Amino acid sequence: MRLLLDTCVWFNFLENEKGLEVLYSIKKLLDEGQLDLVVPDQITTEIERNLERLLNSRKNAMRTYRKHANNLKRVLSEEKTQLLDEVLNEADSNIPKLKLECDKIYAIVQAVLNHPRANHLVSTVDIKAKAAERGLSKIAPFNKGTKNSMGDAVILETVLEFQRFNPNDTLYFVSLNSSDFSDPKEVNKPHAEISDDFSALHIVYSISPGDTIEAIGNITFSDEAKRSFYVDSDNKYIQIWCEEFPKECCECGGALTGNGYRIMFGCAGHMLSCRKCGFMHHVIDSDY
Repeated sequence: MRLLLDTCVWFNFLENEKGLEVLYSIKKLLDEGQLDLVVPDQITTEIERNLERLLNSRKNAMRTYRKHANNLKRVLSEEKTQLLDEVLNEADSNIPKLKLECDKIYAIVQAVLNHPRANHLVSTVDIKAKAAERGLSKIAPFNKGTKNSMGDAVILETVLEFQRFNPNDTLYFVSLNSSDFSDPKEVNKPHAEISDDFSALHIVYSISPGDTIEAIGNITFSDEAKRSFYVDSDNKYIQIWCEEFPKECCECGGALTGNGYRIMFGCAGHMLSCRKCGFMHHVIDSDY
């Protein structure tokens, strides 16, 4: 049994300790020889490039929350302001604990990535050429013009090439990136433009790390652990870096409504959803 965790799944592990229950189980399955990990070099490159930002994401988010909380003092009474200061001071005292948690998360991620049963795959010139051809042909994962999907395409082609030469074992391809890899109408299934390859090469597509590892290892996880993986299962989304909120939906031009403040893939910001089509906009906080 083989397992590939897409870059976004590793990002989720690095910034959310609630998913560690799943990661520890993956390591146990590797230790017991029940599982082999497949790691394209594109994934390790992206992890290394974003590592510092991901490990500091919660600490940076805490600073952002503090700044917003301080702004509330303008409209609070003196008594309420003192109470708010007490809460903020208590939160500040916990920041060193965040570093210890980050160190623990980094250690287990490295242990899994560098496990003896981890197959590290090199993206060759031929693989990169096939990935570029997907971009020129505008086929999955190049489904929308909202972001550069070359990295996703390299990961996909690397995995397909690996399975062509090693077709006798099932590989689970687990991603939270349903916008690029999933069927637009049924996000639990692979996109039509990659589904034939997946079927022919015994690749099982999944957008749920928790459910997948439960099935592979006959394990039961807590609901909290499984919910720690954010998937845009009903709506697609885009991350936006801008000074002001968008005036309308980037997908259909519809009106937007706020859905709170979230951290996703190492970035904190405000989530907006379209009232018309449901498309999600993660507007990255400029103070983050």
